[in-house]
Amino acid sequence: MALPLLTSLLAFILLFALNICHHRAKQYHRLSHVPGPWIAGIFPRLWTIISTARNTLHLDHAAVLKEYGPLARIDPNTLITNDPELIRRMNAVRSLYQKGEWYDLMSFTVDRKHLFSETNEERHSALRARMAQGYSGSDLGNAYLEECVDGRLLDLFSLISAKYLSSGSTLRSVDISRLMLYLAADVVTDIAFREPFGFLTADDDVHGYITTQEELLPVFEWFSAIPAMAKLVKNPWIAKYAMPKNTDKAGLGYMLGVAKRTVDQRFGPNKISKNDMLGSFISHGLDREQCEQEAVLQVVAGTDTTVTSLRTITMYIITHPQVYRKLQDEIDKAQLTFPILTDKEAKNLPYLQACIAEGLRIFPPVTGLFCKRVPPEGDTIHGKFIPGGTEIAYGAWNFYKDAAIFGNDVDVFRPERWLEATEEQAATMRKTTDLIFGYGKYQCLGKPIAMLELGKALAEIFRRYDISLVDPLKGWKCYNRNATALNPKQLQLRTLRKLIPRRHFLAQINSSNMVIDSLQIGSSTSSSPKLRQASKRNGVYWFMKPRLPPVSGPPEEDHARVQLQPRHDIVTIFFPYR
Repeated sequence: MALPLLTSLLAFILLFALNICHHRAKQYHRLSHVPGPWIAGIFPRLWTIISTARNTLHLDHAAVLKEYGPLARIDPNTLITNDPELIRRMNAVRSLYQKGEWYDLMSFTVDRKHLFSETNEERHSALRARMAQGYSGSDLGNAYLEECVDGRLLDLFSLISAKYLSSGSTLRSVDISRLMLYLAADVVTDIAFREPFGFLTADDDVHGYITTQEELLPVFEWFSAIPAMAKLVKNPWIAKYAMPKNTDKAGLGYMLGVAKRTVDQRFGPNKISKNDMLGSFISHGLDREQCEQEAVLQVVAGTDTTVTSLRTITMYIITHPQVYRKLQDEIDKAQLTFPILTDKEAKNLPYLQACIAEGLRIFPPVTGLFCKRVPPEGDTIHGKFIPGGTEIAYGAWNFYKDAAIFGNDVDVFRPERWLEATEEQAATMRKTTDLIFGYGKYQCLGKPIAMLELGKALAEIFRRYDISLVDPLKGWKCYNRNATALNPKQLQLRTLRKLIPRRHFLAQINSSNMVIDSLQIGSSTSSSPKLRQASKRNGVYWFMKPRLPPVSGPPEEDHARVQLQPRHDIVTIFFPYR
């Protein structure tokens, strides 16, 4: 009796194993004509899991594309490409390609999707059309977006002046990359909710949001590597305990709560109407739950990508002295608005714009797969037929290092390439790097805001400060979390106060129609310094006085912090207007 039972069990196991082998062989054969690592074509997700565990997914993708060409296999049903024309064709407005499974994993809640995670083409197109004018500023005017950025930049400089400015031989340290993170978070929450969270004014991670977000990024990374894990967590029974809730007191759940409370004020019998981005969404037909999801998406998507670009572009500039000198020379010679230059002025600084374009090219802030699904009838790509249902990913890391487009020195940070290129070459380069923000029906709506913030922030930082590495031998570390390439908050910088030379500074003051007044600063001030009031739009005061005495502040904690010191005997103090 036992023997027949054992024989039947072994036969069942053998049959089951043969069925798996047949399925794997069928899967492998389906795309066997596309080259790639052999393990990627046989075992689902195994190659991706190994790369994710090693924290080298973006580098491994780049290596695969370099070895196997512009179309390679990274999973039984997933290909990857670094062909700009293919990306444009897949993302074109009339393309039959659709979002793949990767996007499903990016929702914040179980039962609601936002613009980024919505995979239904009709719903995505309708939602995008209703939101476009709010993001572009056409509803509100560019002045609204500039006001949000200007106010937070003034908060940043006020914090530096009050807490981190050094004098003489006393050097106070500050982690400037941390302040950049606070800046990006405050800007995006100001735009989203018409009120910043106050990271800069508190000089702290308010409600632990940033810490929680950084802790969640590896989770999303593994979700994208193992979709079954994400589906399990989003099961209603498990999600009740595992997913963030708007009643949480910290982290992403707290952000959901803020979004809910803010949106609640805009609906109902006693609703508040405001001429801001949320007001634009509502006026174009977004319902209450859609507004909540989109407000949180603004913050999550807008903070991390922007601060990654701020940090990396700063890093590349300060480690290339010739670039640093040329950029500061361009800024110093320009007749820029005080206290914050305008977006138009930033766009009219060609070398600054070249530095931004080159920084985005050499270190793209987004490295997610952004998989698109081949239409049911299939497609022919590079002479190979790709069956319907196949997903094609975007290989970001070496996407912008094509020597045929950018020149043979593609691994070198050289902003001059953007200024030396012919008009046709420059157009091709811009057309390619614009893909960082997507294309066509999937282009990032936040691109105008990101470029506005990068231009203003970088111009003002290098207008005011000289920056150098604390320990050039240690450099920096880079982590990829599938959605974003992160450089850690411990970016090691040493910063000295950089002010415009006295005669240049005074020449700009005299030509800007500023009003001279006086103000008593603290009880220890023996005489009132001369005060120069800026325009009413900015509501910021400028005055000149001798070097300030050292301010009290935290002692140096580690090598990864920043030191700021007055460079000249002119000190500019900023008082934020709100």
